Amino acid sequence: MKDEKMSLFLQQNDINSVKDYERFRNLKAYLEQKAETLTFFKDQKEEIWNLAEKVGYNDFNKFLRHREEWHDLKRRIPMAYLKEIEVDWNIIDFVVDLDQNEFRQVLEIPRSPSSASVRLMPALKKTLKLPKDVSENDAIEFVKRYAINEGKVCLIRYEDLLNIQVKPDGRVHKIYLRPEVEINNDFLVARVEEVMQEI
Repeated sequence: MKDEKMSLFLQQNDINSVKDYERFRNLKAYLEQKAETLTFFKDQKEEIWNLAEKVGYNDFNKFLRHREEWHDLKRRIPMAYLKEIEVDWNIIDFVVDLDQNEFRQVLEIPRSPSSASVRLMPALKKTLKLPKDVSENDAIEFVKRYAINEGKVCLIRYEDLLNIQVKPDGRVHKIYLRPEVEINNDFLVARVEEVMQEI
């Protein structure tokens, strides 16, 4: 029975490029599958209102906004809500493992950045175009020369995956954006753990 449930939400997405990667894809899919009968339609207002009250909300619109943020993993999810949609904690553990494996898998794919950002001053950046089809290692060397010559901090960014920071003194740090889930008595929190490595 559990295998049938798994097949309902796990999509066989091959990750062939960095652009194919979506952080927490499997966890989001599972939560969506668990709550798919409640899709915010007007004819479900009473059912959704009952759910809102069970979770501790007395403002219907606030509950709808928060619920959308919970499913996008942009807000910590109350355990009361997860209990009401009847999540299976073994499946939660499984999909979190899948998401972490996908993260490790996509890091093995060769990357070719097209640009870097240059910090001109706080909150002001400009884009530095990189040579076409440049390897990541060659891009780092290109950006390192620029950072040293211009005395600027530069950043090569891979959305949801990795940032490569190049300092004006030539030091380079890879900052991995590893997906993590923290579970306590009150909430499930999907977060990013930044893991820095000097190269």
